[in-house]
Amino acid sequence: MTEPATTIKHIDWKNIFPWLIIFRTLPIAVSPSIWILALAGVILTPMGWLIGETLFVGDSLRLQDSGFNRFVEQSRSPFRGVLDASTESLGDGRSLADPLSSGPGLVFQRLSDPVRRIFDTPLGFLKFGYLLLGGLWTIGIWSFCGCGIARICLLRLTQDDSAGLDDALQFSVSRFSTCVAAIVLPLLGVAVACVPCFAIGLLLTSDIGTMLGGLLWFFVLAIAAVMAVVLIALLFGWPLIICAISAENQNALDAITRAFAYILQRPLHAAFYSAVSILFGGICWLLVAQVTVTTVQLGSWSASWGSNVADASRMEQIRSPVSATGESASGGMSADSSASTQDNQSTALSIGKRIIHFWNG
Repeated sequence: MTEPATTIKHIDWKNIFPWLIIFRTLPIAVSPSIWILALAGVILTPMGWLIGETLFVGDSLRLQDSGFNRFVEQSRSPFRGVLDASTESLGDGRSLADPLSSGPGLVFQRLSDPVRRIFDTPLGFLKFGYLLLGGLWTIGIWSFCGCGIARICLLRLTQDDSAGLDDALQFSVSRFSTCVAAIVLPLLGVAVACVPCFAIGLLLTSDIGTMLGGLLWFFVLAIAAVMAVVLIALLFGWPLIICAISAENQNALDAITRAFAYILQRPLHAAFYSAVSILFGGICWLLVAQVTVTTVQLGSWSASWGSNVADASRMEQIRSPVSATGESASGGMSADSSASTQDNQSTALSIGKRIIHFWNG
C-alpha cells in the first residue's frame, strides 16, 4: 500500500542543530545589565594588582626582569594589554586586521595568564606573592561578576526571562563563595600534590640525595601527570564551572565534577562548541573593535584640523604613548630629540595627554 505524500511545513532547526543557540547571544551581550557587570569587573580587577604591586614589586625586581615588569605595568590598567596592540597601530598606518582579530585570545589570556605565571620557574617569593594576590583577586572579582552575567544569559536563553541587574547581583551574592571555592579547590589540590614533590626536591640538594631522588623520580612524574590533567581541565573548564553554578545552583564539588567530566569525556563536543563560539565571538569582536578604533581615528583626525593650525605635528605629539613616568615618545624622532621633547613638556600637557589617552582607551 502506498503511503500518502506529506508536506514538510516546519523544520525545528534548534533540535537538529542545538549549537545554533550560540548565535542568540549577541542581543543579550549588548544589554545594559551585562555591560554594567562586565564594566565593574574590568574596572575593579586592576585594583588588586595595584595592591600587590605596592606590597611585593620594587625597583630592583623591575630591573631584573623586563618581561615581568611589562606584565606589572599592563596589570595596572583595565584595558592595557588587551587593547595595546590596537592602540599602538593607530598612528603608524599598519593593518588593523591582526591586532583586532586577536582580541578574544587576548581577553582569555588576560584572565588566565596570572594563574599560569604562578607555575613559572624560577619564580621567587616576591613574584609568587604578587601573582598569588592578584590571581586570587581576579578570581574573586570575576566569580562575582561572571556569575551574575551567566545567570542573566542562562535565564534569557532558556526561559526567555528578562532577569535584571538586581536579580543578578542578588544571585551573585548568594553564590559568590561557591564560585570562588569551585575555582580555587582544584588549585589547592595541586598545591597539596606538590608536597611530596617538594620533599623529593629536598633530596636533590646533595649528590647522594640526587641519586635517591632519581630512584623516586617516577613518583614525581606520576603526581605531575595528575596535576597536568587537573590544570588543563581547569584551564578549559572554568567558564563551565561558573555556568553550572549559575544554571543549576550546584555546590562547588558538583560544579567541578560536571565541568571536568564534560571536558575530559566529551572533548570533541566541547572543542566544536568552543570553535563555533570563538568564530562567532571573533566576528563580533572584529566588528565592535573596528567601529571603536575608527571612532578614535576620526576623533583625532577631526580635532587635528584645529590643533595643527600652529604646529603641524601637534596632534601626533598628543597621540604619542605616555610611559609610566609621564613621558611620551614620538616614533619619528631620534632618541636625543625625543628626550628633549619629553623634558620640555609641561605638566598641563602631560595631564591632558593622559586624560585623552584614558578616554581613547
